Parts: sequence; C-alpha cells; structure tokens
Amino acid sequence: MAKGNLEQLKVSAKTQSEEVNGRSAAQKAEIERIGQADTYCPLSRDEELFTWLNDQRDLRLCGYIVATRGSGLPKACQYYRMAHVKRRGSLFEMPATVFYVEMLQKGKATDLYRAILGEFGHPLSNVGTLRHLRSRTWDNLKGYRVKILIIGKADYLKLEAFNELIDHDSMSPFFLDILQSSA
Repeated sequence: MAKGNLEQLKVSAKTQSEEVNGRSAAQKAEIERIGQADTYCPLSRDEELFTWLNDQRDLRLCGYIVATRGSGLPKACQYYRMAHVKRRGSLFEMPATVFYVEMLQKGKATDLYRAILGEFGHPLSNVGTLRHLRSRTWDNLKGYRVKILIIGKADYLKLEAFNELIDHDSMSPFFLDILQSSA
C-alpha cells in the first residue's frame, strides 16, 4: 500500500513540475535537440559576400570582413569553404582552394600557424619553433593549392600574427573575419 502511495506521489510531483514549467520532458528534449541543430540558411547578404570573395580570389586581393557578433558570419564563411572544398572524413581532397580556420583564443603567430596546421590535420601541428611552423604551414597551403585563406575571429590575433600574414600574402589572398562586439 505504501509503495502505491509513493508511486502516486512521484507521478503527482512530475505532473506538477510539468505544469510549473509548462513543458513536458519530451517537449524539453525536442527543444534541446532543435537548439543544438547545426543549420544554415543562406541570405542575400551571404550571396553578396560569396560574390565578393570570388572576385577577390580571382583578382588575388586580400581583405577583411567586419560584422557584429551573432551575425552568422563564421557560419557563412564555413559554408563558402564547404561549397569549394570536398572532405573525406577529416581529410581534405585536393585541391582545397578555400581554407577556413577559426581562432579560438588570443594568440601570436605561432598560435595562428598551429591552428592552420591543426585544421589540416597535420601530425606535427604543435611541434617546432615559429620558423618550422611557418614553413610547414605555407608548404601545406601551397601543396593543397589554397587560393583563399579565411581566418575567423581574427580580432584575437596580435599584431605579430597580422605581420606574418602580410609577409606571405603573395602566395594566396587571406580574409580576416573580424567580429565587433554588439555593445
């Protein structure tokens, strides 16, 4: 008898919890699943961006893109890369004409080169001095015939890293995805 009352109390508490929150556990799970979906819907703004990137690539010019946080610019840049580069698992098929790397933290030139090599899946991405990382990175970019290097969250880079890009911009154009704070 006490066991039946305990079960009834659990069901009653669960029902009250759902009433207070306004959603059942199944609804919450569905909301969570939808919220984690990695979707992209191209906008006219993105089509203009892609046209501009194509023109810049053909003219071999560098540039930067400024947008507010939450504008979807990193997603648009990744979509542009996926439209131009094929992957087999974690490996890029050659030629990989567009390459996108996102800076995850503030860093110097070594951090930039490590991020690029890591995105390539290079086994020695975290090994070596700046000189070795620089050489390995530009050899990989040249080997994959990269025509555009897009760096997401470039505002995390220090001046030293920008200078490294400028010193080597004769190889391929690069684009800096600089996000401004919304405040």
